[in-house]
Amino acid sequence: KAFREAVTTFVNFTMRRSTDGGIKEPLDAARDALAFFRTLRKKHPQCYRDSDTDALGVACLSSAIKRGMGRWQPLDGKFDWFDLAKACRTEFSAGSFVALLEMHFVPRLKSALSSWDPRNTEPGLVLVEMWRPLLPDRHFQSLMRDSLTPRIRAAAEEWNPRKERVP
Repeated sequence: KAFREAVTTFVNFTMRRSTDGGIKEPLDAARDALAFFRTLRKKHPQCYRDSDTDALGVACLSSAIKRGMGRWQPLDGKFDWFDLAKACRTEFSAGSFVALLEMHFVPRLKSALSSWDPRNTEPGLVLVEMWRPLLPDRHFQSLMRDSLTPRIRAAAEEWNPRKERVP
């Protein structure tokens, strides 16, 4: 009963927050939701497992993450969203975590790498190296094939060794 009341209260609070324009910054709201589900899992482990609470957790986090993705610049060297994703990996089942990645993080990473300038190697390399451990192989390979490799290939084709320094 306590488990059900806690979940209902939190979901109602989350829904009110998301419909009234939001009280907190999206990253803070996502951290709060993750902390709530972490506490819930620790206090009520059996109910948490039996209720498919991971799916509910991902849904609550998704609201905040969706609001924050438009402003997130993955190549800017800030790691707050990465830290959140890493924390989600330890809190949710593999399936729920991958769903969260697919909905929010992978599309944003692909978009960032598709506009990355390979002549400024550091931001792109840091991003790929940092996210590699979190991404399932199929997503990492897709990121490399569809976003990173075309950018490197285009920069190599445009490079004029007589006028430009070696990258």
